[in-house]
Amino acid sequence: MTSVFVLDGSGDVDEFVGGYTDWMSHVTQEKQNKPAVVVKKTAEVSKQEKPVAAKKKKLSFKEQQELDKLPQMIDELEAKQTR
Repeated sequence: MTSVFVLDGSGDVDEFVGGYTDWMSHVTQEKQNKPAVVVKKTAEVSKQEKPVAAKKKKLSFKEQQELDKLPQMIDELEAKQTR
């Protein structure tokens, strides 16, 4: 069985069953049948993702403490590894 992994340009990966030529035929047929729907879907997806991406999550107090301790832990582990 042959399959092709397709990158659609929006960060999604799809698997298409068949070879590259089969996929190209499929894409060509889809473009001829409904080009406006594909563009509209892409626009809707990008509008939905922007608010989520713009929201930044701050580190919790515990996470910040762990982050601050990392350099010391790395030094200790490297020293242990050399011994």
